[in-house]
Amino acid sequence: MAAASFTYRPRTGPAMAVAAWALAGLAAVSLAVEQPGLVGRALPTLALVCLTAWAVFWAPQVVVDDSGLTVRNVLASHHVPWAAITRVDTKWALTLHTARGKVTAFAAPAPSSLRPPGQRGVTAREIARLPESTFDAGRSVRPGDLPGTASGDLAWVVRERWQEVRDAGPTGAASGREATRRWHTAPLAAWAALALAAGLAAVAG
Repeated sequence: MAAASFTYRPRTGPAMAVAAWALAGLAAVSLAVEQPGLVGRALPTLALVCLTAWAVFWAPQVVVDDSGLTVRNVLASHHVPWAAITRVDTKWALTLHTARGKVTAFAAPAPSSLRPPGQRGVTAREIARLPESTFDAGRSVRPGDLPGTASGDLAWVVRERWQEVRDAGPTGAASGREATRRWHTAPLAAWAALALAAGLAAVAG
């Protein structure tokens, strides 16, 4: 198996998070200048916006290494060993199927079936190079499998490495390996606290 390890993040996520933080900052400054008495009541809401932007746009990622994939979503992170995977799908997003369920990567959504103006088409040669497990019985591929898309580029790498494991030994339940899940308790607790504070501030106002 290739030894390369890397972390995948969506292309636009960080930019959207920074934009949300900038708007929250501008709102805080505007209140401080025009209505100083409201700043204290608005801070929990603005902090909640910033935390949500971080959780939704900045934090989601997929880490690929020799042990498998670590998929960080909004509420929880999942570690999926290579041998635990039974199928890789991209209908809605990069999805790893295992004997006990599936793990969908929030960071790698499938694209729309409508191609933006100016975007080049995918050549037959590029499609022919895709891993064998990409194709269905009719030798067709989903839009989410196409090179140049978030889910497609990541699925290409994942399938190549998973196929090596699949060819070398059992996968799924027969492998004895299972995916694990870890809830993001600290961000969830902070989100709940800020939501409560924002609600109390709104009632007090």
